[in-house]
Amino acid sequence: MANTSSSTATLTLELTNCDGSATGLTGVFSLPSNSHAVAFLNEIPGFTSLPTEFEGTLRLTSSAPVSVVGLRARYNERGDFLMTAVPAVDELTTPTERLFVPQIVDSGGYTTQFLLFNGQPVSSSAGSIELFSQTGDPLNIPLQ
Repeated sequence: MANTSSSTATLTLELTNCDGSATGLTGVFSLPSNSHAVAFLNEIPGFTSLPTEFEGTLRLTSSAPVSVVGLRARYNERGDFLMTAVPAVDELTTPTERLFVPQIVDSGGYTTQFLLFNGQPVSSSAGSIELFSQTGDPLNIPLQ
């Protein structure tokens, strides 16, 4: 989290479950002007009791403009430590263009997980996922 403004930013964080239901967990984090901070979720007051296997969505609101990046870390089935960036999503904008994922993995002990997120909490969304091989042929990968 980075605050490049000249005033202290008060960040309010809310956790929801994957199905959109509230967890009841909220946290508040104060970020002084022109500073940055790094924290695991369970280090933020209000989230100290968060189970390590939690899966859901983190909503962040701030009293001043801030920059954030999320990192998702886990151990896969082979015991390898994996980490990837999770981009922040502006809930007030809805992409209308097609989105492409250049590489997916589904063998050798590795899998790819897609997280589909509707930023509008009271609306529903529809769409389709199409999977293609490097040659452009349709891939028959079962989705769970």
